[in-house]
Amino acid sequence: MTKTSSVAEAPKATPEASDLANGNFVVTVVNSHTAAISTSHFQGAGSPTAIRHDNERNIVAPDETISFAVPTGWSGRLAMYEEGYDVVDRGSLFEGSFMVGASGNAVMAMDVSYVLSFS
Repeated sequence: MTKTSSVAEAPKATPEASDLANGNFVVTVVNSHTAAISTSHFQGAGSPTAIRHDNERNIVAPDETISFAVPTGWSGRLAMYEEGYDVVDRGSLFEGSFMVGASGNAVMAMDVSYVLSFS
């Protein structure tokens, strides 16, 4: 069975301490590039959405930090690319999941699928 992904609406607010207490995993991204970057959030088919984000425009200024929280059962991707350019041939893609493993605990698995250009 092939799973497809759908573009998820970007989460809306900075994660709160209660997100951690509720078993969510907080993902933090720091823009160390000299230019602003754009982000696109995607989720796996049937996956719960990321629940928080502190930048509604999906643009991260140089030296700015953004965060979003994901609930157990989440799978998805975060694409990043220099603002003002198309993501094709200039972006980076992070893919991950936050699933319950054999130990019975939720485990975050995140990988860098590709890096093109600045990032």
